[in-house]
Amino acid sequence: MLLPYGVEIPIVKRPGVTYTLVGLNIFFFLLVLFTGAERRDIVAMQWGFIPDELTRVYPIITNMFLHGGWVHLISNMYFLWIFGRVVEHELGIKKYIALYFAAGILANIAHLLTVPRFFSDLPCIGASGAISGVLGMFIVMAPRVKVKCFYFFLMFLRPILGTIELPSLLFIGGWFLMQLLYALTVGSVIGAAEVAYWAHIGGFLFGMLAVGTPRILQQSRNLITRWNRQREFLEAITFAQKRDWSRASGMLETLKATSPERGDLNILLPQMYSQMGYLEEARTLANKAFKDASRSKNQAQVITAYYMLQDMGNVEGLNAHDHLVLGRSFGRYHKTKQATGTLMEALRKFPGDTEADLILYELGDIYLRVQDHERAREIYSLFLEAYPNSKLYKSAEYCLHELQMQQR
Repeated sequence: MLLPYGVEIPIVKRPGVTYTLVGLNIFFFLLVLFTGAERRDIVAMQWGFIPDELTRVYPIITNMFLHGGWVHLISNMYFLWIFGRVVEHELGIKKYIALYFAAGILANIAHLLTVPRFFSDLPCIGASGAISGVLGMFIVMAPRVKVKCFYFFLMFLRPILGTIELPSLLFIGGWFLMQLLYALTVGSVIGAAEVAYWAHIGGFLFGMLAVGTPRILQQSRNLITRWNRQREFLEAITFAQKRDWSRASGMLETLKATSPERGDLNILLPQMYSQMGYLEEARTLANKAFKDASRSKNQAQVITAYYMLQDMGNVEGLNAHDHLVLGRSFGRYHKTKQATGTLMEALRKFPGDTEADLILYELGDIYLRVQDHERAREIYSLFLEAYPNSKLYKSAEYCLHELQMQQR
């Protein structure tokens, strides 16, 4: 037996709607309980959903607040408390309320369409259909979120118990398969079951569709938009190959204004303007491409933008930080000569820069990675002498110590 006791998603805001629903269900249960056994049956017939009495509309909602006993109530409220809080937090109050009751109504309709004729004059009560909808919403919104469970079973008459964490897709998916199995086997046998399993299934499927359909539609729209942008991008490249620079650059400018993914466009546009003879605009765009690539840590584009600036004679505008980023980018692609040359140039040009210690440390790190231990020792020794107050002092000291130990 598995009994959930929590989920790994922290609840930041107080889930007032879920607590209110739990409170109302407990209140109405106690109210009916204290009216006496005879009165309870009358309340169930009056306010419960009876498939044969479709002229009465209100029971399709009021039956969600009635329960047949303590076990029925506690099990429903327990699941609502655990999973409803997360769903409320994700959906917001208005959407959560609307989908909760919609799931309950659809669950009643599913019961109406599947209930055997000999059960159709009996009242269907309980919040199970609506709560099944909450489970359906949860499994779509957080399929990989862990559900914390107690487990208990007997092996050779010896109890085995403990705790386990299962992905919600596995835990809730297993619950749904059990409901489907019961619905297909015992659900239609006279006297075998008093549970409206098809109501559970209907509520669950509605919850999945209600949350999943908008997401699928949004993803489809995103895919179509991305496909259209890709098509326009390839069309612009085709014009560029035909040396129709004006048309190609115009299309790329339009794409750049509407696309959040501007990396490739930042690289291509300065090349286009350079080919068209607009060198000043090309230099400005190439410099911007370098800065954008540095911020996004796209090291391949950093190198490409640098070579464009070099071809345009505009590398003098790079500062110490730019040289540091460029050196790291060259090092990432194992271009040791270019990396060390860039960093040494930065040290010559900007000896008093606030990032000079980072540049020198990066230079030592590159030599260490390519196993040029002699130069690495020289760099780390120089670092310790020049920057005794640097945050990297201890790290450089450790690296130098390790190199000296290897030398011995």
